[in-house]
Amino acid sequence: MAGAPTASEGLFGWPEVLTPEVQGGKRGEGTPAPESRPREEPLQAPVESALRDAGFELVALRRIPMGGVVSVQILIDHGDGGGQPVTLGDCARASRAIQDQVDLDRYLPGRYSLEVSSPGLDRPLTRPAHYRRFQGAEVAVRLKAERGGQRLFRGTIAEADEEAVTLTIAGGGSERIEFSEIASARLQVDAWKGSGNRDAREGPSGMTSGRKSDPA
Repeated sequence: MAGAPTASEGLFGWPEVLTPEVQGGKRGEGTPAPESRPREEPLQAPVESALRDAGFELVALRRIPMGGVVSVQILIDHGDGGGQPVTLGDCARASRAIQDQVDLDRYLPGRYSLEVSSPGLDRPLTRPAHYRRFQGAEVAVRLKAERGGQRLFRGTIAEADEEAVTLTIAGGGSERIEFSEIASARLQVDAWKGSGNRDAREGPSGMTSGRKSDPA
């Protein structure tokens, strides 16, 4: 499929949960949820392949321990990037594709749940193409390390290439941020009020749950 990412590409920008400080546009460090810190994710390649075959794009994937169950959370979008909303039916179809094509028990020993949903209004940006798609939108970006005494930046996407994004910062100035520096990034919901961008206005859809596996 033209423009579809390859299974070898890494995702970035969703492992950490943005705090209300970021959502409100205040600059501060914030604290990511400890159970959702970045890690190498062996599930990404097989899940991405299954979704691509079904006509979807993997936007983000993470696993979060919840008591004795591991919650595998997956965000999807349409593979053609055409801006159509992701429906509950799409989530169910994507979930079935993953369960049919991926041996989840191989990657998830013990009990687990599979949750597939749309990216939503405040969708994470996890690939360079996402920044180009939402050029002109307002985003909140959290860096892995401080820059000039701060780690959180809020601004408008001015431009993006394969290596970095340039933000126009409220109040003046701009920041060019390498994607390798980004810990997490999300669209700001207020940025799309009254916008003609259908993809942003239509989300999010409901969430569908996959099967649970119990230890042998």
